[in-house]
Amino acid sequence: MSRGGVPIVLAAILVYILWTAGSPAPTPILQPPKPLPAIVEPPLESLFVSSATPTVVIVADLASEYASRWMEESAPKLTEKGWLVRSLDLEGSDEMRFYIRAQGTWRTHAGHMSLDSLRMMLGY
Repeated sequence: MSRGGVPIVLAAILVYILWTAGSPAPTPILQPPKPLPAIVEPPLESLFVSSATPTVVIVADLASEYASRWMEESAPKLTEKGWLVRSLDLEGSDEMRFYIRAQGTWRTHAGHMSLDSLRMMLGY
C-alpha cells in the first residue's frame, strides 16, 4: 500500500468508529405488560330479587312526603302478604317509579301508586 492510501484507510476507520459511536444503542426487548384483572361490578343489592318472590321496588327521593308515607303505610301491608319491598333513594329527584315483579314479569308504574292501582295493574 502506498503512503497516500494509509491516511485514507485511517480516515475511513475513524469515520466508522464515529458513526457507530453516535448510533443509538439497540432497544432492549421488553416483556409485554400483564393484563389487569377484569373488574366486575357487584349487582346492586337493593335491586336484587328472586324471580319467585313478588316484588315492588320504589325508586324515588325517599325523604319526599309521598315516598316516605308509602314506605310507612303501603310497604308493610305488602310485606305481610309475602311481597319483597326494595327501595332505591334518588335524593333530590322529583321522579317516582315503581318496578313490580309478579306473575313472572316486570311491570313499571310512573308516579304515585296506591295498593288499589297495584291490584288493578296485576288483575287481582
